[in-house]
Amino acid sequence: MKISEVSKHFNVSIQTLRYYERIGVIPNIPRDTNGFRDYRKSDLYWIHYVQALRRSGVSIHSIQTYVGLVRQGATTRDERKAILLEQRRKLLEQRALIDDALIHMDQKLSVYDEYVVALEENTRPSDQ
Repeated sequence: MKISEVSKHFNVSIQTLRYYERIGVIPNIPRDTNGFRDYRKSDLYWIHYVQALRRSGVSIHSIQTYVGLVRQGATTRDERKAILLEQRRKLLEQRALIDDALIHMDQKLSVYDEYVVALEENTRPSDQ
């Protein structure tokens, strides 16, 4: 698969794909006979995984560390797991903050809804 197709498939710029390769968060992409990058299925997996890590807030530096550990093999599993556990902890912390904000927002919205109902009841003509 060519870089333009990969870019569209993952909704990521060509420059970002080149950057990921240059800094080592995805493997070096093999080239075809014309010198163009030719992404394999395994390369696409790495791009998908890097994007998932980025969406979860993992820094590029931590991804570089993580990928370096993956390349070192099975002996680094505990270190890799520690990186993921730390990010999970951070995500849970963020979720707690978001959940708290949503509770307050829902309470405020409820107050506005009650205000509108009360206003409508006070402006309706009485049936007397």
